[in-house]
Amino acid sequence: MWYCADFMVGAGMVVLQPATGKVLLLYDPRGQYWFFPKGRKDVGKSLERTALREAYEEVRVFLPR
Repeated sequence: MWYCADFMVGAGMVVLQPATGKVLLLYDPRGQYWFFPKGRKDVGKSLERTALREAYEEVRVFLPR
């Protein structure tokens, strides 16, 4: 049996660049896997705001400098 407290709401996005047909994928060298930006929704925030925040945060962390 599962209760509501056992679940969380998340949001993510696929970032496309239509002019070139490119898709943004991020790479985590620690776990050695590729992924789309995603993350947990904070209380009181919309899914759209969550997806934008997660994309911004993860691109800053995982893109080469």
